[in-house]
Parts: sequence; structure tokens; C-alpha cells
Amino acid sequence: MKERKLTDVAFAVGNRSFFAHIVVLSACSEFFIENRYRLSAVFSEFNYSVIDAMLKYCYTGNINIDNELLGKFMELAKKLEINSIVPPFETIDATNCLEVLSLSDDPKSREKAMSLTIDNFKTLYKNQEIVNLPVSTLADILKLDKLNVSAEEVFESVKLWIKSDETNRKSELADLLSFVKLPSLSMEFLVKEVLVFCSPYEECIGILQQAIESITLNSQSKLSIAEQDLKNSQSKLSIADQNLKDSQSRLSIADQNLRDSQSRLSIADQNLRDSQSKLSIAEQNLENSQSKFSIGDQNLKDSQSRLSIADQNLRDSQSKLSIAEQNLENSQSKLSIADQSLKDSQSKLSISEHDLENSQSKLSIADQNLKDSQSKLSIAELKLNDCESDKIALIGDLDKNIANTVDVYNGKNNIWTLSKNFNFDRNEFASVLVKKKIMIIGGVHSPTSVDCIDLKDGQKHSLKPLNYGRWAHSAVTHHHLFSSDVYAIGGYNVARGPLSSMERWNSNSMKWNSVAQLLMAVHNHSASIIDAKIYVTGGRASSNNKKNEISIGTLQVYSVDSNSWFYGASMIRARQRHSSIAMNGKLYVGGGIDWQIKTNLNSVESYDPNTNLWTDFCTLPIPAYGISLCFFQNKLLSMGGSDGVKVFSNVWEYDEKSKNWIALQKQMLSKCNRLIRPFHRLIFR
Repeated sequence: MKERKLTDVAFAVGNRSFFAHIVVLSACSEFFIENRYRLSAVFSEFNYSVIDAMLKYCYTGNINIDNELLGKFMELAKKLEINSIVPPFETIDATNCLEVLSLSDDPKSREKAMSLTIDNFKTLYKNQEIVNLPVSTLADILKLDKLNVSAEEVFESVKLWIKSDETNRKSELADLLSFVKLPSLSMEFLVKEVLVFCSPYEECIGILQQAIESITLNSQSKLSIAEQDLKNSQSKLSIADQNLKDSQSRLSIADQNLRDSQSRLSIADQNLRDSQSKLSIAEQNLENSQSKFSIGDQNLKDSQSRLSIADQNLRDSQSKLSIAEQNLENSQSKLSIADQSLKDSQSKLSISEHDLENSQSKLSIADQNLKDSQSKLSIAELKLNDCESDKIALIGDLDKNIANTVDVYNGKNNIWTLSKNFNFDRNEFASVLVKKKIMIIGGVHSPTSVDCIDLKDGQKHSLKPLNYGRWAHSAVTHHHLFSSDVYAIGGYNVARGPLSSMERWNSNSMKWNSVAQLLMAVHNHSASIIDAKIYVTGGRASSNNKKNEISIGTLQVYSVDSNSWFYGASMIRARQRHSSIAMNGKLYVGGGIDWQIKTNLNSVESYDPNTNLWTDFCTLPIPAYGISLCFFQNKLLSMGGSDGVKVFSNVWEYDEKSKNWIALQKQMLSKCNRLIRPFHRLIFR
């Protein structure tokens, strides 16, 4: 190759030229044959050393490349479709292990690269090469307990990987989050970093809610431990106080013993002086006796006897003095022990006081963390839950068949009021309530339009339109931690016929996006939501021969968390243009029309999601379609509707005791056929 003998391939990269034999190169990969005349472009992004090493590999089968260039070498091999390359073990290190994991198929090379990645993940988790790893490889790394990194650093690596190709990788976020130990994160990091990044992805909301609850429970547990530590410290302080009092009592006794010993020593000293004085007298008497020897032996014996007594007294005094000195030493030893006990007690008291201060400090921090957690949870709960309210809003007029009016019923004063004419000029629309605002969605004459009425000031404005025009559809609202979603479901379109599409509008992004399609295209149906599941009942759909449309009793269920549909048990009766409502965890469906037999229905069925069973609940006072059911002030109401001849403005109340419907005196001002229902309650403040 260096001598250029019989070479038949030549290309240049920069100011360097390369020559080779096509038969040698093609033996490694057919890529060289297919791209023989464009090799300069293929090699243009690689430097001389990498290209030279690759050509030598094609000729010799040996890899001779610096460690820092191994990644580029593997990348070039992938580009040239050379799949048999096994990088030398000695060239795999911490600088290229991520590239080997993403580019090599050799099991042993990957095993070594994986080991190096795990050992050095502390420095690699922000390396840009991590974004090239397949999701399965990244998951295998993150799920290992022996990673010497914090939960914050694991989340940063997940965030870096997702953001590198967010459009295609966002669906993996929820699975990768399961490898991040969210409960070990601080509440501040969870809110400022994790929630900010993950809140646009609805599949992550449940995981984040569980993490918040877990952190709150941990805070409460730490508070309980701190309180117990405080109690223990107070108990130790009480014991230390008692020990101090005992030491002081023993010290007082030791002082008294010392004073007694000193008194006895003083007495012994006096006795010694007395004995010495007597000894002096005895000696004097002896001298007198000796000088008076002539007086007689008897006097001498007497003197000797007295001298013996004096000696005995002296010995007794010396013995008492020795005992007194021993008592003094014992007292001094006891006093030293008492002093040491006092010092130990004072030291323990100081330590107990310091422990008490630390416990109080920890308790204060735990209290603050608990307050912060409770405050954040309170904010989240306020966003997730509406307050109980006392008003009902109904929109549209069956007589005029347009959505120009809004009837509002005030439960406090039992009065209906009629809003101004909004000039929507549409029918067969859907409507929901989001943050005290009515959204009017689609409808005949304006199938893609979305308008909004502010119930506070009565002003109307337009929102971004639907992606697909539709009417005779349904709409429901689902609330998240920091936002609300509105779903526009099924319906009819002249160009497409019955629709199976569903679109979702988010209150933060203010945009409509398509989500999973219905299992069956349907229109003139009804929809309600219970516990993050949307229940679509009945409606009108194509028959099996697709030439005619029939009323159906099908129940289609959509899971918000998994973005998927499944069938539930079918209703007892097929129906369309009916009303449905969620009440106390169950679904109630009433009224409507059975198109096959051209009959208006007055039955009300109830569905239990836990048992997947339908049962007859009650009978409406009038067979009608287009009615509106609502659960208001703990009572079930039925409003409006039509029997095909007459349009009703009646309001009926269901009496649980008598199982009968009672007509209320206050009727609607218009003959409405759409209800506004926040959180599946037809009420608002």
C-alpha cells in the first residue's frame, strides 16, 4: 500500500492522499465497492491517524490506535459497515468506554466498557457521549445500586439523554425516571429541576406525585425522630442533673468527714504535746530520782513505773496520730474522687446541653421542612381540586338550535339568569369549564372553532382551533398538578364521516395535540371522567356493512396515564344523544334515543368501574333525548331535552327515598342542551 504498486483506489482528505486496493478493502466491507468514487467525502470528517489506522486494519487485521482516538475509529468502522471489529482490551479506558458501549457489538469489549463506565460514572454522567447510548444500555447502567453517584446526578444524566433528541426520546422519560431515587431528592431540587423538566409529560405526573408524597412522609418521619431525640436528651439532662445533685451531696459529706478528721488530728496533736510534756516531767523526775538515789530504791521503782506508763502513753499517742494521718489521707482521696465526679458530671451536663441544642436545631429544621412540604402540597392540592360550588351553567337553545345563550342557576337564591347573546351561530357543539371559563368547542358551521366565555366578566374570546373539524362530539376536562387538559372526543365530519380521533388541549401550552384514537368511530355519544379514566358511552356508529348507522350500547374507556383505550361492559340499552355523569365513583347514563326502533328512552343506568357491571337505576319522568343530568348540592337533577315534537325547559329532582322525580318550580329560561361540568360536577363558584 505504501509503495502504491497496482493500487486502484485513491482519495484525498485535506492535504493528505491515500492509495489502496479495492479487492482488499471490499473483503472487509462491500461499502467500499458501493462508494468507491466518493471515499473522500466519506472520510472527510476523520483525521489522518484514524483513516490510516483503518486502512492498516483492512490490510493486516490489526488495530493500532491511540486510546483517545478509539471512539472515532469505532465510529468510522460503523460508517463503513465493518461489524467484525473487536477493539484491543488495552485501548479501552475511561476516556472512550461510552463510545465503545454505543458502537461495539463485541460482548467482552462491552463488558469491560460497562465496568469502566460504572466505576467512573461520577465523571461521565455529564459527558456528551452518553447521549449516543441506546436506552436499554443507559437503563442497565442507571438501575445498578453500585453507582457511586447521587440521585441528582442520575437525573442530570437522564435529562441530558432526553434533551439530545426530545421528540423521539420523550416516551422513555417515565421508564428512566423509575431508576432515579426521587424520594432521596430534596424538595427544592424536585420542584425546581424535576417538576420543571417533567411537567409537560403527563405520563410522569403520577411518578412525581408519589415522590412528593414520599418526601413528605420522610420529613414527617424525621420530625418524629427529632422529637424522640429531644425527649431522650431531656431525659439524659434530667439524669445528669440528678447525678450532679448526688455528687454535690457526696462532696458535702466528704467535706464534713475532712473537717472531722482535722478535728481528730488536732486532738491527737494536743495529746502528743501532753505526752511529750509528761515525758519531760518523767525525765525530770528520773533525774531527780537518780540524784536522790540515796533516798531509796522504792522511789527509783516508782519513777521507773511512772516512766513506763509515760512510754505507754507516748506509744498510744503515736498510734492515734498514725490513725489520724491515715484518716486524713482517706478523706483527701475521697475528696479527690468527689472532685473528679463533679468534673465528670459537669462535663456530661455540658455534653447533654450541647445535644439538647443540636436536637432543638434539628427539630427546628425538620419543622421548617415539614411546613415547606405542607405548603407545596397545599398549593398542588389547590390546583388539583375545585371547591364545592353553588351554580349551574347551561349553554345553547334547542328551539333555535344554536349556542348563543348561557343560562346560569344560582342555588343560593334559586334564580335562573340569562346571559347576553354571544353570536356563536353553531350547534352540535361540545362545552367544558376550565378555571371559571366556558370553552365552546367545534359544532356545525364552525367545526374547528374554539371560543371562551369568562364567567366573571362575561367577555368572549377565541382560542387556537382544533386540528380536525367536528360536531356531535363530546368533551371532558382532566386536571393535573400544575395544569388542566381538555379532551375533544369523536364526532362527525362531512369529509370523514364518524370520527375516531381525539385531541387534547393543555392550559399551559394552549395547543391541541392528537392522542390515541377511539376503538370505534362514534358521534352523538356522551363522555364522563372518573379517576383519570374517560368513559365514552353509546352514540351513533357505522353498522357492520358500513352502509347504515345504528345506535350502539358500547362502552369505550380511555386511560389518561397510559394513553390507551379498552372496552368495558356494554350498556343494557343502545342509545345516542343521551347524557352521562360521574357521581360517587359510578357512571350514570340516562335518556337518549334508540335509532333502530325510533324510540325515545326514559331509562337511567348506572355502571360500577370496580365490577364492570351495569344496573338499572331509575326511570326519567319523560322519555327524551338531549337531556342534561347533573349532580348538584348532593341531588341528581335532569334538565331540558326533547321528544322530537316538543322542547322542554323543565328541571326535575330525583328523590332517593321515594325513588321518584319531582318537578321544580324554577324552570330554565332557555331550552338548553349543553351543561358545563368542572370535575364532572355541573357546578362552579
